[in-house]
Amino acid sequence: MSIRPSKARKLTEQEVRHLRAKNRESPINAVEAAKMLGVGAETIRRMLRFETWPNTGEGMTETELEPAIEASKEKLARLMAEYKEKDEKGDKLLDELSGIPEEDI
Repeated sequence: MSIRPSKARKLTEQEVRHLRAKNRESPINAVEAAKMLGVGAETIRRMLRFETWPNTGEGMTETELEPAIEASKEKLARLMAEYKEKDEKGDKLLDELSGIPEEDI
């Protein structure tokens, strides 16, 4: 059962551009902005890190680009580790199954 509303409000492109411009001038408080716009604070944080709304026609500044690259690298490393773990579990399961006589399968 989800505690989130099924039809959550979404940011508009105009709001995204406005918040990013404002954040360039002076860091904004994600919780306050979220309350004002009726969205979650994490929605604001992810938008400011360009994890969402990446194609608004705005370029990222160098100071915004570095954390975004680091976040992407961390996400990639995490996903690769998860894949490796699942792959190893799959190999182990195949090894276990290959030891079972065919008539028992």
